[in-house]
Amino acid sequence: MWSKHVSTTHAHVESSECRPLLEVAHADLYNNNPFRITGLRVDATTREISKHVDALKYAEEFGQAVGAHTGAFSLNPPPSGEQISEAMARLKDPEHRLIDEFFWFWPEEFGEGAKDPAIQAIARGDQNEAYRLWSDRQADPEKRAAACHNLAVLYHLVALDWSKYHFVEDVDGHREEKIEWYWTEALTFWERVITDDRVWDRVKARIRAMNDARLTTGFARRMAATLPRALGAVNAAVALKFVEAGRVQWAKKHANLIRQDDGNAYEKTVGRVLAPVKERVRHFIENAEKIAKDPKQGDTAAKQLIEQVRPQLFLFYLFQGQEGARNDLLDQVATVCVNCLVVYVNATDDDESFVASLRVTQPLAASAEVRERIQRQIDLGERDLARKVLAPLNKRLEGMKAPASKLALVHQELMPRLAELTQKEQDSAGTRGFADCVAEILRNISLEAFNKHDDLETAQAASLLALKICRDVTLKAQFVEDQDQLRKFADADKSKRQI
Repeated sequence: MWSKHVSTTHAHVESSECRPLLEVAHADLYNNNPFRITGLRVDATTREISKHVDALKYAEEFGQAVGAHTGAFSLNPPPSGEQISEAMARLKDPEHRLIDEFFWFWPEEFGEGAKDPAIQAIARGDQNEAYRLWSDRQADPEKRAAACHNLAVLYHLVALDWSKYHFVEDVDGHREEKIEWYWTEALTFWERVITDDRVWDRVKARIRAMNDARLTTGFARRMAATLPRALGAVNAAVALKFVEAGRVQWAKKHANLIRQDDGNAYEKTVGRVLAPVKERVRHFIENAEKIAKDPKQGDTAAKQLIEQVRPQLFLFYLFQGQEGARNDLLDQVATVCVNCLVVYVNATDDDESFVASLRVTQPLAASAEVRERIQRQIDLGERDLARKVLAPLNKRLEGMKAPASKLALVHQELMPRLAELTQKEQDSAGTRGFADCVAEILRNISLEAFNKHDDLETAQAASLLALKICRDVTLKAQFVEDQDQLRKFADADKSKRQI
């Protein structure tokens, strides 16, 4: 919903970034604002500031802070002495002060705030009267810029306050609709602010009035260019808070709000929001690699990494969509999990946990290459599991002498089990692994029949069945070669009998 265009006055610096503006773009945008903390007007004089702050500190010291600041939107609980001191220190920096002024209520004329009816209404706690006055002033071309700015701040502040309440408390359907309306109105008025040159002319005039060498009118242009991203970053921060609170639908609403921005600004906003998320994932990866230095802990390391990454994965999906979230970092997570699991299974021979953890890991993989590697490991694990299942039958086969009897046993006990597996999960790794292991047993029977018992008929039958059920491409090629050799021997034997 943010504007895709800026006015021609500052379009040429659209790519410039106002970092101080982005620094305040979070869910506590207004809670940390010095003018909200202190109750001061944005155009308060140095003398007024000093006198007012002394009164706040005195009230806080003697436990009277509740009554010391009675303006609209005063903090509850009231600010501590430390908060007040930090707020005053921030106001001494011209860039920070200008930004804090921008996110608070402007008088119609700077320097006349003490006489401004709307600002006085805010001071005595009557935000409804201030709202009425600003709404009326929108019709006046000379007063419209400040009025729209103040309505943007008003709706934005109320929307954030209610959202912060909603992070921890349930609200009814009516209140939810109201909160959505506050956000819609806030974004509508910020849209007007972004594209109104008169707003930015006021910011530049304020910079000139401050007359501080550390602050130039170029700062106003950077603010104008960065404001859409900053507002988007606020919604992104709110979305993250809703994720933490388990209110996924509201997180999606705020993600959708910033997704309406133009592509370049959206990518930058999301990049900034996800930067700490990616850093957390990298930390989880490093920790998993440390744990897996003990091979027997490899499975634990992989499972822990997956559990830690899952909530972060939702954030990638939330802001980037399912396809956009498939990035190199998730490939790295999947690769580390596989590495941990391989050293684990080599140390413990625990194929069951190996395969189960690989299955959980596979959806994380972004690239086809990593997904294929995981699938190969799953296939190997399933084949080893099948060998363990078939171990008792292999012992029985070892105790039998006639290859034909061995083949009969395979038909009697293994083929029905394979048919049942195929019916349930025709192309699962477990079914493929079981089929390949049975095919290997059949090949051994075929080789034994031909080499030790001169039983070409049993050798061909076992080899043909092995070729029929085998799933592995490499094994299948071997069985094809076996069939060719047996066919040659059969043809040669037939020729001898004819002679």
